[in-house]
Amino acid sequence: MNSSKLITFGCVALLSLVLIKLYFVQTWFKSNGKFVSRISSRGNRTVVLTPRSNISTAVVTTPFTVRPTIYPQMPLVTQPTLSPNCSATTRTATVCIVCFIISPPNNFVLRQTIRDTEGSISYLNGFNIKYVFVLAKSTDENINKRILEESEKQKDILFIDYVDTYRKIVMKSLTILQWSSENLPSHYFVSKSDDDVRISKTTLTNHLTKLLNTSNVASPERPTLGKGVENFPILCGHTLVKNGYPTRDQNSRYYLSTDEYKPNTLPSYCNGAMYVTSVATSKLLYASVKQEEIMPMEDVWASGILRMKLGKEDTNIVKLEPGFAFHFPDLSTPQAQAKIIEHLKKEITILKNFNVSYCC
Repeated sequence: MNSSKLITFGCVALLSLVLIKLYFVQTWFKSNGKFVSRISSRGNRTVVLTPRSNISTAVVTTPFTVRPTIYPQMPLVTQPTLSPNCSATTRTATVCIVCFIISPPNNFVLRQTIRDTEGSISYLNGFNIKYVFVLAKSTDENINKRILEESEKQKDILFIDYVDTYRKIVMKSLTILQWSSENLPSHYFVSKSDDDVRISKTTLTNHLTKLLNTSNVASPERPTLGKGVENFPILCGHTLVKNGYPTRDQNSRYYLSTDEYKPNTLPSYCNGAMYVTSVATSKLLYASVKQEEIMPMEDVWASGILRMKLGKEDTNIVKLEPGFAFHFPDLSTPQAQAKIIEHLKKEITILKNFNVSYCC
């Protein structure tokens, strides 16, 4: 090979090396000062993002598990223990309801009264029923210690590592969405209520049965999920509020600043005393949560704003008559206990016509 051909060959080889180097530079170095590896098609593989100034420390990790959600996570102190069939009875039912009851930290007596009375109904009208109390921390560490003891004994407390205040009740609703989405099957049902709300479970289960479309069920005591559970609406137990307005009065407990909520009208929503839906719907609501959009009025936020994000207007919220949630706020503990017992006595006269089981 003569010298001219050697020179030509050398130039071609050099040019090829330059092009190859440019290709890898463009492939590995990208904007924003990051070092990014191409993802191999042979299994899960990624690279830790590293500043250019520290390229030599980039580490390939394989396999890599991406967290499936990026929604806000509430830290938990204790969690409830639910039996596999959602109830402590031997009954076989096709539908389970987990009733989440929001309760102030120091309401020990009222929670126990609920357990001993209406909370003892574990099977009704074809539904297994379980109860979970949702609590946030007190500023009094003695109360927090007692809550831990209560939780250890009862196994029915979802205890949030968050100081309890009225304007942070929304964090309890967020926790209900979070915990039910991560721990309950999609075909379960969940309700949110307060511990000063009495619930007619006969009416509640009748309404759920109606919405679940049980026309093909041989026995009225065996409601089935049908096809409606995936798109189950939010069912209001107390009041469906339409055409509402945010309260701009700073002296009101329902005050919403324009920073917290800018529009001058509210979406349709369930009064926070009580609402219920399927876990499948709860998962959709939780998936739409954005940290910066959380607002103090939990009922407007959960059953209104999050619900509207699902893009179905008002087709996924409903109030059936008669209502099944009765709110008795601002009662002393003895008055509240008396109201619970009074309500249960009325319910028992109706329960005689149903197949009912009591736990504990």
